[in-house]
Amino acid sequence: MLRVNGDMGQYGPVVEVEPHEAAGGALKSIMVQNVGQVSVVVPPGTPDGTFLQVPVPGHAVPVTVQVRLRRPGAVPPPAPYGPPGPQQAYGPPPPQYGPPGPQQQQQYGPPGPPPFGPPQPYPAFGPQAAPKKGRKQQFIALGVAGALVALCCGGVAVFGRDDDKTTTVDGVERVSAGDYQQLLKQSDAALTPAFAAIGQAGATELTAAASLLETESAKLRAAEPPAPAELPHKRLVEGLEDLSVTVAKAGSDKPACPAGPPGATVLGSDEATTVRDAAKALAAADATWTFGAFLPAAPKETNRRLANGAFVKKTSGGRGELTVNNGPDDTTVSLVPKGSKTPAFTVYLRANGKTTVRKIKDGTYTVYTASGKDWNAAKKGFTRDCSFSKFDDTLEYETSDFTYSTWELTLSKSFAGNASSSEVDPGAFPN
Repeated sequence: MLRVNGDMGQYGPVVEVEPHEAAGGALKSIMVQNVGQVSVVVPPGTPDGTFLQVPVPGHAVPVTVQVRLRRPGAVPPPAPYGPPGPQQAYGPPPPQYGPPGPQQQQQYGPPGPPPFGPPQPYPAFGPQAAPKKGRKQQFIALGVAGALVALCCGGVAVFGRDDDKTTTVDGVERVSAGDYQQLLKQSDAALTPAFAAIGQAGATELTAAASLLETESAKLRAAEPPAPAELPHKRLVEGLEDLSVTVAKAGSDKPACPAGPPGATVLGSDEATTVRDAAKALAAADATWTFGAFLPAAPKETNRRLANGAFVKKTSGGRGELTVNNGPDDTTVSLVPKGSKTPAFTVYLRANGKTTVRKIKDGTYTVYTASGKDWNAAKKGFTRDCSFSKFDDTLEYETSDFTYSTWELTLSKSFAGNASSSEVDPGAFPN
């Protein structure tokens, strides 16, 4: 069984955010001892005291989010995304997220001291009718705002809205279909170099890819997509965030199968499947919303095997014998001499197979077994579903003029068995 090291209850660095940043999300930078400058993605809706795991090369740093308390009567700062929307009659403008809204009405003259007493609303000019919906009405309203500015400044200024940039749906400013297409394209292109060879990537490359996934998912989360893309966009962002955790874990954890590349598990993970499915849903809503070219397809599982009884390393020189009855998984059996880390021999057995090894020299041996699927002949190990163990008791081989030692091992678990075994860390397994 693979054990993941780390104390999830320890306290680490603190990243401070404003209340509006906690509500809408933010990208912060902190200094971590022995690591340096680290970027921290604070997801939207993060409460005070939230505990985040921030991946850094070789491990993850625990970071606590602290939301600064707002003083009574203090004016909240503007949101970090986009310029302010239309001006309100009373109080400071509320935080706005997403692309810019319609042109604000400008004030007359230079700013002066605050008025005494509560602000009074401006009188309305003539009867006011409910605005009609549609493109034409939007341009008429903006034209009036432009005329008011002209009266103040003594010139002619016309402010129009670029509908190719934003659209308003149910009061929410959303990027246009064309801009959303470009946003997806840019993130896809930014991720492509890091994932070009992710299947063969090592720890350093995986850590860098995880950090890049965090950055791009934060950019996408900050956008308000067109209404038809809202649900698949949310699934895509969540999938990218989860995939970032999976990639970081693959880079920091000890591999369960040293003969298999760590990145191979990333491409076949559930998180990668979520990203692919969300990308398909976006393309179904609009064929121009393409995403996911950065992520290679999940590799097809192979099941390479040696012949039953084939030697990975062959023994010679003695008269001892060992007969092995294998269990339900393909397994290698190695005999390692006492005081050595190198096997005297290693033999391959297929599931439920049986073989006899001869010419074993006299001595004391520890029995090591490795089970799994898909044998990598170059690295002499399995690439999937690996387990490593050793027998707690040793085998003694002695030869005289008239006798020699023989042993028989059965690798299936049994209540009637007379030999116990222990798990072995893959990195400590004799090769």
